[in-house]
Amino acid sequence: MNTAFIEMLQKRLAGLEDKEFNLEAWKSGTALLLTRIFCEGNSYSKEIESMKVDYSSWSLRDATSDYNPREASKRLGREILELAIAELQLPESSAKSNQYIASLLQDQSDNLKEAIAKKDEQAIRNVLKSEKKEVLVDWLVKLLVK
Repeated sequence: MNTAFIEMLQKRLAGLEDKEFNLEAWKSGTALLLTRIFCEGNSYSKEIESMKVDYSSWSLRDATSDYNPREASKRLGREILELAIAELQLPESSAKSNQYIASLLQDQSDNLKEAIAKKDEQAIRNVLKSEKKEVLVDWLVKLLVK
């Protein structure tokens, strides 16, 4: 499955070189793809969505004469996608699973998110023990359907 995602991201990378490149259209498609791959609220999508071509007088005045705002945006997009591809090429790790679990639990207790971030097994166990059975079943179903 990662291979298909990598191929799709490489197509988005190639889109940066399109002669009729449209940053807003590229950003929309790329952010949707990254959200599909890395779940809602991932940092890659956020970075892509925040990209803009900076034509402000300050950026143009302070930059060197070869500064091109459009090319700077493309370089940033390229860097973000290359990092995302590199992450997908890593062997499956518990870090990625923990990231997915944390994204599933966005609306849940801060104590659980903190315990996961600290990798504190006892704290995780205590929080899970205090949850209702239905909530735990819902979380497990989401993990298995992933």
